[in-house]
Amino acid sequence: MADLDVDQWRNAQHLLLRSAKGARRIVCLLEKGEVVKCRHTHGADVADAPSRVDDLQAAADALYAANREPADQTLGLQWKLGASHDEVVAAAEALVTPDSSVVLAVHDAGALWTSLILRFDEDRKVISIGTADPSLVDIHGDRAEVTQRLVTFANGREGNVKLVVSCTKEAAERFLEAQDKAAVVAELGDDFSVERIG
Repeated sequence: MADLDVDQWRNAQHLLLRSAKGARRIVCLLEKGEVVKCRHTHGADVADAPSRVDDLQAAADALYAANREPADQTLGLQWKLGASHDEVVAAAEALVTPDSSVVLAVHDAGALWTSLILRFDEDRKVISIGTADPSLVDIHGDRAEVTQRLVTFANGREGNVKLVVSCTKEAAERFLEAQDKAAVVAELGDDFSVERIG
């Protein structure tokens, strides 16, 4: 993960991740494959901590195997997407252009409440996660204008933005809770937009 604004990331976690409070986890943060931080949430030593990661799944499997005792049973971030892993992979294959960036912009009360800038490699695997930096991009104002500024910012940071999801906070919450994603997107109308670029 790189270029994370504290408030933007906190709100993204609230929206998209199950709480990890009290859970025993190994947190490994990367920037372009280089390990920036590899720590255990309860202060235990991390055995065989990597210095570079090129294959995320292999690194996660190796870390888990080397740290079976201090780690919980579940690997990775615990997303609350309202979809299975296979459904998420299928959606990524259908929507995400290889070697591109995806922008998620969630708005509330006239401002960008949270954002994610996801960089995908040629195999459609996430290789970088970032957020808007309010010191560099104005996050206040009209939803369409704020989203356009965020896309411009993301193109300057990660490049090649090909998919933009822009929605209200309420719409994002409804989408994530829904079993039938297509039906809820149709109901939400302008409050939840998905735009392919190029």
